[in-house]
Amino acid sequence: MSVLALFPIPGQVTLPNSLYPLHVFEPRYRKMIIDCVENNVPVAVSHTKRALRSSRIPVGPKANQSTFEPCNVFSGGQVQILQTFDDGRMMVVVDCSKRYRLINVQQEIPYRLVHCEELEDDPFDESEAERLKARLVARLSERFGDELHLREVLNTTEWQAKSASDASFDLFQFFQLEPDYLQLALELPSPIQRLALLDDILDRIS
Repeated sequence: MSVLALFPIPGQVTLPNSLYPLHVFEPRYRKMIIDCVENNVPVAVSHTKRALRSSRIPVGPKANQSTFEPCNVFSGGQVQILQTFDDGRMMVVVDCSKRYRLINVQQEIPYRLVHCEELEDDPFDESEAERLKARLVARLSERFGDELHLREVLNTTEWQAKSASDASFDLFQFFQLEPDYLQLALELPSPIQRLALLDDILDRIS
């Protein structure tokens, strides 16, 4: 079980293998980032289920801060501070390298620390997953190949070498989807299900 600092942001779904930039300005989250860097604690960014009632949380000057209930599955990893401004604001990037499931909350104030387990895929048929990956790459190249140089991107050595599991997350970057739909994809337990979901999306927009 791992301990992560959790940054709930409505509408933001982080998928594994992604870098997530953040502009951090609230005092409690600035403290969170500094603590995590100093103590080597991973940070996770989570979509939210709903807003909880506003609460007064004493972090330096008291401020009225809305608290959001996070989704139970999210991605996270090490955080790096890129820039700190004179007023304390920060530009940071989170390496969302792994997927986690929330177990319980260790701390709520001044920021949320949670116990999590790394979320692995269920066993799956690798040959079927590779077949679906190849089908999706071919369909995307045919349907959108001339847009944004997508065909060239998908034909690179890097993309050809991706595992079906990695591709089942990375292919979502080429779609503009509602956060709840992305959250569904994040929570699916196998690359076959994620690739099938993308195949269904292509059927709807083709």
